[in-house]
Amino acid sequence: EQKMKNVSSKPASDSGSAPASAVKVSFFNIQAKLATLLVVFAIVPLLIIYGFLNYKTGDMEESLGKQMQAIASQSMSTIERNLFERYGDVQAFGLNLAAQSPTYWGKDNKLAEAMNGYVTGYGIYKLTMMVSPEGKVLAVNSVDAAGKALNTDFLYNQNFAEASWLRKAIAGDFTKSDSLSGTVVEDVSRNALASKIYGDDSFTMTFAAPVKNGAGKVTGVWVNFADFGLVEEITSTVYHELKSEGMPNSEVTLLNKSGVVLVDYDPKARGFDDLAGYKRDYNVISKLNLATAGVGAAKIAITGKSGHMVATHARKKIKQAAGYAASNGALGYPGVG
Repeated sequence: EQKMKNVSSKPASDSGSAPASAVKVSFFNIQAKLATLLVVFAIVPLLIIYGFLNYKTGDMEESLGKQMQAIASQSMSTIERNLFERYGDVQAFGLNLAAQSPTYWGKDNKLAEAMNGYVTGYGIYKLTMMVSPEGKVLAVNSVDAAGKALNTDFLYNQNFAEASWLRKAIAGDFTKSDSLSGTVVEDVSRNALASKIYGDDSFTMTFAAPVKNGAGKVTGVWVNFADFGLVEEITSTVYHELKSEGMPNSEVTLLNKSGVVLVDYDPKARGFDDLAGYKRDYNVISKLNLATAGVGAAKIAITGKSGHMVATHARKKIKQAAGYAASNGALGYPGVG
């Protein structure tokens, strides 16, 4: 009941490496559109797609539900594949020769310069740092993705000895599968440090991996804080594909493995059109749990299952086809649920 009242909220999928998505669809002329829904792509951890139904025909409801499920699954795959790349990035960055020798550590040195190159080149990392096993910052980027200067000098006086990502990386407690290992992935959260530096509400995923010198000794931990906007952008793409097919009332919701909303993409209800107008409502984001609120699709999705169902939206008083997909990772990346 509580959930359906808030069903306008959605996840993406992802942001660590590494949620659920919901889309609601006007059912006018739906027969002409069902085929095209198969083409729609991709998001991360738990994805639920909702579709509005004005017809009560069982076959039509079943058909639309299946299409919503297909969109959710494809979206989840897209997000997870993106996060798989982030899983590998942090290990690759740590192979930079400038990370191997203390000669290149410190402010305005070669390692920091290399980090600036990664930040501007990839465009998705808000902060990238190398930290000693004891938690001392050895190097950090000093520009943003656009190359604009950032005030990160104060970080050289910070200590991250108690950071969970540092402790896990040193201990080898990686987010791993049978075929992939070496990176610690922590789920999306508000990043107070990045918010202070950028003056915004930075929402990031954490990817960390140990750095070793030529003798194989761990000399530090490289950590990347990836902007979760990369997942929100995928969510936006899914919505606009549906809108272009005549379904502007669609909703996309991304949940974490517990059912808490991470992305709430519902333009019609929230009064925006494109990603630039999307604002994170922290009365919902990282707070509203759709599973405990009783939303059927969310309750099933967090058990690791994918599927579809039809239900009446308690607040909007309409029938919805909800397609949902649970995170299974991608390409060996196990995901964070």
